[in-house]
Amino acid sequence: MRSVTYEIDPQGAIEVILQDPDTQSTSLTLTTTVQTHPTPQQRNAPSVKVKVKVKDEEEQEQDDFLVKMRDLNTLFYGTSTPRRDDKEVQIRIRVSSYHLSLASPILSSLLQQSAEANEIYLTGWDAKALATVLNVIHGRNAQVPRNVNFKFLTQVATVVHHLKCAEAVQLLSAFWLSTLEPEAVTRFNSDCLLWLFNSWVFSWRKEFSHCAQLVLSNYRGPSMVILHDLPLTEVLDKIDGMRIVLIKKVFTALENLEQTLSTERGCPEARYEQCTAMALELYCVCEDEAGHRESGGGD
Repeated sequence: MRSVTYEIDPQGAIEVILQDPDTQSTSLTLTTTVQTHPTPQQRNAPSVKVKVKVKDEEEQEQDDFLVKMRDLNTLFYGTSTPRRDDKEVQIRIRVSSYHLSLASPILSSLLQQSAEANEIYLTGWDAKALATVLNVIHGRNAQVPRNVNFKFLTQVATVVHHLKCAEAVQLLSAFWLSTLEPEAVTRFNSDCLLWLFNSWVFSWRKEFSHCAQLVLSNYRGPSMVILHDLPLTEVLDKIDGMRIVLIKKVFTALENLEQTLSTERGCPEARYEQCTAMALELYCVCEDEAGHRESGGGD
């Protein structure tokens, strides 16, 4: 297999060796179409940024991100527009053990396991995202794109999550966020889940809170989404746990309300017996309608 060397620190004693580059999938697939009805609070919430600004052809020619990605593709794969067979290569990235240990507890642990170890093997990761994160860790800002697209942002977030190096890229991720064009995420869909992941990794509180509310209202368990290689299970499990707790609280409150309406004799203030009877009848009607919708008999 062909081998390519990328020197981030020419004096570095460590090589990060990436095998089968660009084979992990950081996309996801919803298995169920969800018809969401956003609340007024969600509709009026600040927008979450999901798209990069559209550039004309002249701007794209000079686009910093496109230029840097093209250069890395050419270096790694021998062409600016690689196909799958072009990516059958082993990429060796020369780096500093000192910088790796400072930025990533995961890499620090690997290096400490053997004082003589000088190679770290990774498999399947996006090569350009890995190179970008390692350049940031080594302070090579001139090699880092000033703007990114949403797909690449997710690939970088995946690398950052696995290496546990969010602090090292904190300022850069905030800058990248500022370069994206606002467009409101108002529905539970794949974009919402990808933004949930990115905002979780990079600690974007406003964006995370917004997407988490949509997930809390619409997520119905792991069968709803195929995550492929996206490490989002931990977050979704926590949100789903919160949803179950809230549902139990609602059912407990409804049971208490039904018991109160069944035993009281009229309004506590006016002692008007028909008030309680009407309230209980309305409660029963709403309960029947809710059960009918849950069984698929209504909209």
